[in-house]
Amino acid sequence: MLLNETFTSKAESDLLLKILTAIREHHRTNDIIESGRNITSAVTKNDVMSDINGGIYYVIAVVFIYGISIVLMIASQVRRNRMDGNILVYLKEIDRVRLKNEKELMVSAAQTRIDSSTKIVPDTDA
Repeated sequence: MLLNETFTSKAESDLLLKILTAIREHHRTNDIIESGRNITSAVTKNDVMSDINGGIYYVIAVVFIYGISIVLMIASQVRRNRMDGNILVYLKEIDRVRLKNEKELMVSAAQTRIDSSTKIVPDTDA
């Protein structure tokens, strides 16, 4: 009843009551907004930092895995090329050995013919 004692008219006290109620509502709304901002900013700071850290870890892991796979692929290609080179050398060597064996067989066959044709047959006339 302090309002009624200070102000003389009922209209003035009602107006003051409305103004005070509006101010209280305004402060309550601002408090809710501020507390919402604080909650939002606290959640956002922690979540954003953990999201950023998680994102960085994810990118590092993916790049690391892809890097290792590319290095392994290159190593297998180098190894395969070396093996292909060794296989080619082996096949060339086999071809040389085959040709050498064929020549030896031809020489031995020719030698056998020469030996058989040059055998001294005893002369039966004497």
